[in-house]
Amino acid sequence: MDLFAGTGALALEALSRGANHVTAIEKSKLVFQSLQKMAFKLEADNLRIINEDALFWLKDGHLGSEITPNYDLIFIDPPFASGLLEPAAKLLESNNFISSKTLIYIEQSSEKESKQLPSNWKRIKHKISGEVDYALYHL
Repeated sequence: MDLFAGTGALALEALSRGANHVTAIEKSKLVFQSLQKMAFKLEADNLRIINEDALFWLKDGHLGSEITPNYDLIFIDPPFASGLLEPAAKLLESNNFISSKTLIYIEQSSEKESKQLPSNWKRIKHKISGEVDYALYHL
C-alpha cells in the first residue's frame, strides 16, 4: 500500500520489484488522474489507484472493498509538516492493515517534530539525507 501516493514512484517501484498488487491512495484529483494515465501507459493492471483522503480511507473507505486488509509492505510518505503521519499510523494499527510480516517504510521531514508511532513498531533501518528522514519498521 502506498498512502499519500503523490507521483506514485514508490508504488511503481514496488511493482517493478515484483509486488503482486499495490494499492495507492491519493487525495488530489489531478494527481490521481495523472497516476491513472501512467498506470494505463505502463499497463500496470496490478496497481489500484484510489482517489480518496488517506485517513478517511484507512478509517472507513476500505470497508466493503475486495482489498485484503493486511499488507506486506506499506509506504507512508505524507506531505511534510502535515501532521498526517501519526493518525495514519494509528489507523493502520487499529484497523488491522498490519500483520507480523508487514514492513512499514516512512519518509518524513528531518526536522525534529514530535511523532508518536505505535509502541510495537520496531525500527530496523534509519537514515537522514538532507531534509528527508526515512526509516523501515516492522512489528
